[in-house]
Amino acid sequence: MKRKIIAAVMAAVMAFLLCSCSFTADKDRIIDFFNDCMETVGMLRLTIDRDLKGRRVFTGDDAYEGTYSVQLDGESRQEVIFGGISVYERRIRLTADISAVSGNAVIIVQSGNTATGYSAGKDGKIDETALLNGNGYVIISYDDFEGEIELNVSIVEE
Repeated sequence: MKRKIIAAVMAAVMAFLLCSCSFTADKDRIIDFFNDCMETVGMLRLTIDRDLKGRRVFTGDDAYEGTYSVQLDGESRQEVIFGGISVYERRIRLTADISAVSGNAVIIVQSGNTATGYSAGKDGKIDETALLNGNGYVIISYDDFEGEIELNVSIVEE
């Protein structure tokens, strides 16, 4: 299903680009159009709101930044909270307060084919920056986790 959607989006982009060849096309408009198409496809990987165990609020113009809060009682699962597919790089700041009663929770930042996991220190806090390029997501992985998590992801302006 996802491959069919991606193929349809790519076909639409290619048709647009071919039609644009006969006109004086603005390169930035073409890139923005392609990026909008890719971001739409990239949102398919996010865990949908009704399946999330907590509450997510997007605070930006896209799905890359926002807040997420959750209280769990012994869950083991993964949730894809923020991110997407884009032609633009984004530097994000990731802050989290993790109050664990038991189990483990790791915040994973996937950028392309690379995934980096962040665990809370003894104070229960995470404060990191990461570069998302292309295919980038913020994921929370729970392993028999009981406790609360407050997560904030924001774009770092360069």
